[in-house]
Amino acid sequence: MRKQIHKRLSKDFVEDVIRTFCEEKISREQACELLGLSKAQFYRWKEKYSAFN
Repeated sequence: MRKQIHKRLSKDFVEDVIRTFCEEKISREQACELLGLSKAQFYRWKEKYSAFN
């Protein structure tokens, strides 16, 4: 089982939201709302998870 990056969000969910944002299917505001992150936190997570792909 994959380790969760946050107590309430699975790694798969976070990766899906970031991928959807990168494909321009949702806005940054929508992605931040889904993940419960601020703009700065979102871009840090985006950079972190984009490095793995």
